[in-house]
Amino acid sequence: MPGSGTPPRAGTGHLLSVLIGRRDQCRVEGDSMLPALADGDRVIVRRWSPVPSSERRDLEPLVGAIVVLQHPLEPGTRLVKRVRSVCGAALDVRGDNASASRDSRQFGLVSAAALQGVVEAVLPRRALRAGRPPGS
Repeated sequence: MPGSGTPPRAGTGHLLSVLIGRRDQCRVEGDSMLPALADGDRVIVRRWSPVPSSERRDLEPLVGAIVVLQHPLEPGTRLVKRVRSVCGAALDVRGDNASASRDSRQFGLVSAAALQGVVEAVLPRRALRAGRPPGS
């Protein structure tokens, strides 16, 4: 969900989407996305489908969105960052908490091919601890 704030709280529909395989979830590690997301938060992610190189996908709507992507220098490591800008087929991604973030300022622009998904919602910690679905 593009924007500059915190993703909305996940509802029952988000959880069902994860359970039936239409959405993924990802755990936030570290403080780089404070205050929007904290260490240990779990987010619901809408998968990003790569397109053939013969087609061009408009990436501009992603500006301001929180995304999950492959770390460009550490294969197998996923990052949760906000898209600051789009430069052709590359993304400038940044953490909201600059002092705690390793992002495009250190490793440069990230290929859009590294993009795995867009964060749609965050699971409330209270529901996770209690084993209850959100809203109950």
